[in-house]
Amino acid sequence: AGSLCVAARHGVPTPFGPLQLWAKPQPGGAVAVLLLNRAAGSTAVNVSVDFSELPGLHSLTGRTRVRDLWARQDLQPVFGTSFWMHTPGGDSQMLLLTPEGKQQVA
Repeated sequence: AGSLCVAARHGVPTPFGPLQLWAKPQPGGAVAVLLLNRAAGSTAVNVSVDFSELPGLHSLTGRTRVRDLWARQDLQPVFGTSFWMHTPGGDSQMLLLTPEGKQQVA
């Protein structure tokens, strides 16, 4: 599991840090991304995630479809090599990223 935790960053040091970013390759070239904000209270965070940090999306430069798996809705597609995630304190956000031209699995 350690190789799937992409990053633990920001905030007061703890064994795992208040933020954890997990990613797992999915069928069809997609990648599931989970951001956990373990910060106490209502401390919301905006985190920029570079595709090069995610397994299977290292060289993306085109359009990527984004699906919010918790809300079960498509978000605005991402263009370029990075994207933003927003998560309130004590909450999480889980997205499915699918490069354009690949079949979406969710």
